[in-house]
Amino acid sequence: MEDLIAAPLLEALAFVLGCVLIHANRRQPDRVTGMLMLIGFAVVILFALAWAQDQGVFAQQTGDRGGVLLASTA
Repeated sequence: MEDLIAAPLLEALAFVLGCVLIHANRRQPDRVTGMLMLIGFAVVILFALAWAQDQGVFAQQTGDRGGVLLASTA
């Protein structure tokens, strides 16, 4: 039951913190734009990594060696 409540609460918290950040820095739009671009980039990277893991891309690239991306040279 806690898992059903945790995700929406985290989403609401992230939204509220984002609103506080934006309103606190209204007078510096360049800082807000840069911060939003950085957050957006991080979200896209996280979704891409989650998608790649679900699709088994890492297992294909590593020959299914336990998720190690670089093969050891030893």
